[in-house]
Amino acid sequence: MSKSNMSKSNSVLCATTLVAAVACAFGEVSVIPQPAEMMVLDGCCSAEAVVREVAKPSLGAEAYELEVAPDGITAYASDRAGFFYARQTLAQLKLGRKVIPCLKISDAPRFRVRALGLDVSRHFFTVAEVKRFIDLMSKFKFNHLKWHLVDDHGWRMQVPKYPLLTEKSAWRYDGNMDPNGKPYGGFYTTEELENIVRYASERCVTIIPDIDIPGHASEMTFAYPFLA
Repeated sequence: MSKSNMSKSNSVLCATTLVAAVACAFGEVSVIPQPAEMMVLDGCCSAEAVVREVAKPSLGAEAYELEVAPDGITAYASDRAGFFYARQTLAQLKLGRKVIPCLKISDAPRFRVRALGLDVSRHFFTVAEVKRFIDLMSKFKFNHLKWHLVDDHGWRMQVPKYPLLTEKSAWRYDGNMDPNGKPYGGFYTTEELENIVRYASERCVTIIPDIDIPGHASEMTFAYPFLA
């Protein structure tokens, strides 16, 4: 590399570091949700730095500590969820940056259950859309998904013993059509359900299936009138 190119590279790095330092000085370092404790320190670290994971048994479930220093990044936790949430926090810190400010974060959940709900009975979501929803949940450290799979508006869960639940009650016959001119609706096969549960678990999200029985069960009696 020529001296001029080296000079340009050093200038860019210094300018980028200065921008990061100014951002720190003006309080532009933010994480959602806000960690329990966060201390911004002097200096910066490359966003491409290797992250070292160190077990720290004294930390509680889902808790983590994150240290960003000029020579690297270290995450501490006592379980898989803690390391996962440390990486989610780090991803926010890296967003749009080539360098990140040096800091120390100590964080632990205020609430054991942090849940969102997804109603796929009234409006059907594809497997890819459900996974995208789970991805967004995990980024912001939600750890439970209440998945509303059945209601009067549609039965979305395959039950091999009762095939009419998905053959008939997963679709609407009130004139609502999808873009292909077919009745609106859909359902998840047993394999798809298992895949989504596994996908969520890998992202530290527990799925709570919401099976609304005996109330709101008209989709069930539509398929099997003798249950009415």
